[in-house]
Amino acid sequence: MKVLAFVGSPRRGSNVDMLIDKVIEGLQNKTSAEVEKIYLYDTNIMLCTGCLACTALKGGKECPLPDEMPRILAAMQQADAFIFGTPNHVHSMSAALTNLFCRMQPLIKMMVERDAEGNIISASSTTLISGKRAVVVVSQGDFSPSQSALVLRA
Repeated sequence: MKVLAFVGSPRRGSNVDMLIDKVIEGLQNKTSAEVEKIYLYDTNIMLCTGCLACTALKGGKECPLPDEMPRILAAMQQADAFIFGTPNHVHSMSAALTNLFCRMQPLIKMMVERDAEGNIISASSTTLISGKRAVVVVSQGDFSPSQSALVLRA
């Protein structure tokens, strides 16, 4: 089993980092798993500019940003499961994890049907990571689990 663990905390050794280690430890007690841990704040992932080049609207081209995302997206397609970890930053996830999710757009494949004038008349989509398992780890100082509801929803 191949697992990618994404640490969305800006600090190595943080609560999020330690919680992810505990998830990995539990996983490796149950199965042999190959885990790659990616520290998002130490990884060259540029900010999404919203150019839409990677979407069906623009032909599903390669993202023009020269960074590590092509390697990460390829690894995500090969992985069996994911661990996403973030501190609760103002009732949401960290900026680095938000950006990762934005940059995962190329994993969404849309099939668009157009009319004779080129207008979209129908569309369907799937992802290249459908059916894979994921664990979400959130650290927060607030006592109420609802304070992380937006993170879990995303």
